[in-house]
Amino acid sequence: MNRIVPPRTTTTITNVSVFDGYNFLPPQIVTIEGDAITDFAFNVENIVDGTDKFLIPGLMDSHTHPDTCDDLKSFASYGITTAFQMACYDYAQCDILRNQEGVTDIMRAGIPAVGRHSAHSRQAKLFTSQSLYLGSDITAAVNNAFSNGSDFYKIVAEKNGPTLEQQKELVERVHALGRQTVTHASHLEYYLQAIESGTDSIQHVFADGEIDASMIAKIKARENMFVTPTMEMFRIAYAYPRLAFILRGWKGFGKTSFADIQKNVHKMFMAGIPLLAGTDSIGNALRFLTGASLPFGPTLHCELENFVDIGMTPAEAIRSATAVPAAWHRVSDRGVILPGMRADLVLLNSNPLLNISNARDIARVWIAGVEYLDVADGAKFSYSQVSFIALSSLAFGLMGSGAGVPVIAMLGRFHPYEGHRLSSVVYPVRVMAKMGVKDIIITNAAGALNPELAVGTIVVVHDHIALPNLTGMNPLLGPQTNLSLPRFLPLSDAYSRLLRKLVFRAAHDLSIKRDALAEGTYAWVSGPTYETPAEGRFLRAAGADVVGMSTVPEVLAAREEGMNVLVLSLVTNAVVIPTDYRSVRDEFESENTGMSATSVVDEVVSHEEVLALGKLKGDLMKTIVEKVIDLIPSDV
Repeated sequence: MNRIVPPRTTTTITNVSVFDGYNFLPPQIVTIEGDAITDFAFNVENIVDGTDKFLIPGLMDSHTHPDTCDDLKSFASYGITTAFQMACYDYAQCDILRNQEGVTDIMRAGIPAVGRHSAHSRQAKLFTSQSLYLGSDITAAVNNAFSNGSDFYKIVAEKNGPTLEQQKELVERVHALGRQTVTHASHLEYYLQAIESGTDSIQHVFADGEIDASMIAKIKARENMFVTPTMEMFRIAYAYPRLAFILRGWKGFGKTSFADIQKNVHKMFMAGIPLLAGTDSIGNALRFLTGASLPFGPTLHCELENFVDIGMTPAEAIRSATAVPAAWHRVSDRGVILPGMRADLVLLNSNPLLNISNARDIARVWIAGVEYLDVADGAKFSYSQVSFIALSSLAFGLMGSGAGVPVIAMLGRFHPYEGHRLSSVVYPVRVMAKMGVKDIIITNAAGALNPELAVGTIVVVHDHIALPNLTGMNPLLGPQTNLSLPRFLPLSDAYSRLLRKLVFRAAHDLSIKRDALAEGTYAWVSGPTYETPAEGRFLRAAGADVVGMSTVPEVLAAREEGMNVLVLSLVTNAVVIPTDYRSVRDEFESENTGMSATSVVDEVVSHEEVLALGKLKGDLMKTIVEKVIDLIPSDV
């Protein structure tokens, strides 16, 4: 695995708050000896100060598809110490992932029961002998899976999948071996089949109908049955339909939305159906084809946040990835912090019961008593580690603090002209809102339409003109993300008056010259071409002071999420708007009659000059932004 595995040491974590499944207990001592938690140990080799820190059991992803040892390392870095691999098509390759010292422990299914002409059969490129058809030997299929090291058996209920009678027989054969079945079902019709089959677990949820009291009663009547809804996968699929088609064979969602997924999961939760946190993560395997990513590790933390959104407390969300899967998957040696249990532990810097996102703030991780040293940095993350943020030439985000205020910074942005959907362009803003951000400062480079604006001026934007919005390019099209706000979002107050005023206060405190700043209206155009002279005149006549190719989509998403918005535009060039227009006809006729004519020299905007000025003035913009952050009141 190209890494050095540290030795197991007898380790004592002192003065740490320990999660008991419901609350954090008063500070105490937890000792690791060998691969287990113990009451007491002699010859303690390593003491970890747990003061002001929080200890939870290692997290479990109850539905995922890792392929490589690097995938296991990604899991481990985010505190996922156990993962349930939902299919294995190459037993030799899957065996490599088994029993890897110091990284995530894998439990797996084998080749799942799929129909001969089903979407999953085509996707996995199975041989005819590997799929089920009428007359298939069910006993042989089950025995083959378990003789090759499977821990549980997966059934795929879908169009052209196993019949209900085959599903029932599969469940019966697996239960006769004392093992469990899990059934993929993502449509109402197949959910009903899964319930009727008596399977142990239903994987996914459906949106093409509403779960009713009868279905809930049948699930609860099956005392062995639990559900892993994989909400995060659906959230991604609704943003990237191409991913949904490849993974599920869905050609469209009809009138459904992610809100339908949330509604059905909420109903199951309120009814007391056991819900387990799982992701269906596949890493970046389909990113080139779909633009979407389901990374190993971060996606589980998104799922915990999804669970809180549908009504779970943070404690219940943590249990859905610890004690609950341990109980329902019958892995009784983990999931809680007690003497004798496997030493899968995650030490956090922040209390996740106050905000479930704090479960990402990881200090240390132990897997079966071995410390995993390369934990995810809570301050810095790659865009590839965030579910379905698109690829860009701009590299990463940064979290830290300014003047004691928690800060997240995007080092770069996504533009529609790069080919990104608007949902991708604004997704980082939605992630920030999910993490609790209340104020957002957006900067850009812009061309001056107003002749009174000198190159190098910083414009505090107080309004915008968005021509793409007027032609249907609006990131708020589709299902509403924040039901607490009006469906038809007013924008008369899009740009926070308080934050704008703080910019001028900051400039005053920093002794910045008055003419270095101005106020104005920003015009958004899609790009990537610069404006023609006629377009420039049109925008100026409409009241725009500066023009650029970004920003407004993020502003709209931020306002929909209830965030306060400040936009600062750095004037990097003057838009070419000739005031003395001379026609080519006049020029030709003058030349033809022998009269002298003044040649018209076409001015061309240089993108390189724009970038150079942006770098030159970047320090001033940075200074102002830092001062504004310092001035933002704590209650804003």
